[in-house]
Amino acid sequence: MVSLSERSDAENEADLQEWLQGRPQIIRDISARLKPWKLYRMKSTGHRVTLYSIYEDGTLSVDITGDLNLISMERRVFGIDPDDLEECDRPGPDEPVGVYLNQAEQLLMINRKRADNGLPPFESLEQARDT
Repeated sequence: MVSLSERSDAENEADLQEWLQGRPQIIRDISARLKPWKLYRMKSTGHRVTLYSIYEDGTLSVDITGDLNLISMERRVFGIDPDDLEECDRPGPDEPVGVYLNQAEQLLMINRKRADNGLPPFESLEQARDT
């Protein structure tokens, strides 16, 4: 499968094992299955994702980017079940990728969702990213 790193799997694995020293067992268990230098597809959505973090409750956060998907906006998603991920390849040369909403449209979409949930609007995308 595709490595997102220029380094060898062995070099990445050595660094990961050093980083894992003293980490909780759940983090070590998930790291044995899912490598941060690999590309994954979320089975539930079809998005290609990169790992961002592993939590002690056994869930992950992942990044969904326009480099690997055709999406309305880039985002980081938390609460992902590790079993929902499978290794995958990069998009093919004919597969469309990118972000199709401009920044104003992204802010409008976020604020509509916030209004649906009784929350006040954000003034900017930067404010949304900082929360």
